[in-house]
This record gives sequence, C-alpha cells and structure tokens, in this order.
Amino acid sequence: MPPAKGLFHKAIIESGSALKGISREAANKTTEQILAKLSLQKDQVDELQKLPVERLLSAIDTRGSAPGTAPLALGPVVDGRSLPRDPFDPTAPDISADVPLIIGSVNTEGTFFTPPDSPLFSLDEAGMRARLAPRYGEATDKLMDLYRKEMPNATPSQIYFLITAFPAAAITQAERKVAQGKAPVYMYLFTWETPVEGGRRYSPHTIELPFVFNNVVEQPEEVGTGPELQPLADKVSGAWTAFARTGVPGAAGTPKWLPYTANERATMIINNQWKLVNDPRREVRLLISSLPAPSSS
Repeated sequence: MPPAKGLFHKAIIESGSALKGISREAANKTTEQILAKLSLQKDQVDELQKLPVERLLSAIDTRGSAPGTAPLALGPVVDGRSLPRDPFDPTAPDISADVPLIIGSVNTEGTFFTPPDSPLFSLDEAGMRARLAPRYGEATDKLMDLYRKEMPNATPSQIYFLITAFPAAAITQAERKVAQGKAPVYMYLFTWETPVEGGRRYSPHTIELPFVFNNVVEQPEEVGTGPELQPLADKVSGAWTAFARTGVPGAAGTPKWLPYTANERATMIINNQWKLVNDPRREVRLLISSLPAPSSS
C-alpha cells in the first residue's frame, strides 16, 4: 500500500500467503449480501456503525449455509488506490522490494478449521481417496504414495490434511520475491504437533503463534503442557526477534538459516529439533505445480 512505504523494515508472513486481493466486483457482491442479511439498503451503510458486534459477526458467518455456498469475500480489495494491484500477482510488489521477508506455513493447516465431529478425523482409505480425487484427479494416488513414503505410519486422515495443506501459495510468493533480487527471503515449515485432543489436529493453523510470542504457558488449550514447550518457544521467538532486529533469523541451538533461492530452496523445518532442508517434498511441489489451479467458484 503506497501510504505504508517506509513504515515496515522487515515482514513475516505466516500461513497467509495471499497472492491476490479481492476484486471490486467480488467486494461489492459481498457488501450487498451482508446488507441484505442485516435488512439494510445501499444508502444505509452508516447504520453498520450502530449495530452490535454480535449482529455483524452473525451476518458474515456462512456456517450452516446451503451446500455449495461460497464464503464471503472479506479482505483487502484491489481498489486501484489503497491497494493499487494484486499483492503478489503476477509479480512481487516493487513498492516493498527492499523489505526482507520470512514466509512459511504449518504442516496440516486445515485441521484448525475442521469441526470436532467432522468425519475428516476418521477417514479410511476409500474416504480419503474420494475426498482428494475431485481436486487432484489422476495425481491423487501419486500424492498419497509420496506422503506414505515420508510417513509410513500416517493415518488416512493425516495424509488427507497433509496433502490439502501443501503450501503452494507460500512457495509461489517466495519465488516471486526472490526473482526481484533486492531483499532476502527465508522459508519455514512448522511441523511440531500439538498433543491437544489426542493429537488428531497435528500441526493446525495458528499453532506456531504461542511459540512466536513466547507465551506457551498461557496457551495449554492449544499446545498442551510439557517440558519441550519453553525451549521451542525460546528458539522461535528468538529467531523472529533476531530477524526483526537484523534481517537474519537465528537463535541459539538452531542451524544457520540460509535465504531461499530458486535453486536450493532452503527451508527451515521447525520442530523441537530444527533442520534446514533444501527443497523439502520436492516431488510433491512439482506435482502440485503441474496441476490446474482450483476453480474459484
């Protein structure tokens, strides 16, 4: 955003690698839907300021809607002014080309959004394949085989969440930032698994946050308890703080974190033990990148 130029000297993008903003057309449609749910007309936008938060939240909640109902398009809008263009499409933005980045994701993003009683937590082989095939087509079996090779003891549910969480957008974003050649990019994959709920959520979306902000003792409902939590929090928060201070992430007891490049694709695998790996899950990355983009409908 033009008014933000110069205000940020470093940036960290965690499991939110949005390559595109929302179009004006989609934003206008969302506005109309929300106003209709609140029984307001287009000339009554100011009335939104007077409504209780509960009513506003209810208006944007699409849970329980008819099957196939698309979620509302809520987020930054490419309006040509505040957001002049799509953030990272077709290239990284020139306006922040000199800002170093950390980009990453967690191992099983989708478990965070999955209701506790969802059948996704108890898939069998046939159920896993049936859910993956509409999206991945003929590549489904190959993807399952690649993850089984990496994790022979993984359940069908775990493999499903691993495949559907693949960080394609984060990798694309890093590639486009690297192509500018003006500031370093550091990539990570957070694979630590929470023991909460019997461990069935593995590495859900947001699981790294208690470690980033070094408040794991206040988040037992998310990360559980145990002697390994604080050492990991010290490493993660230390690396993030070092990056904010110097532009290079690093903490005591961790390997040297090398920048991401188009050739080596150095990625820090973050768990109780850290490991820098070049192009992890390379075959999965290449297979995913060869598939057509999912429908936006």
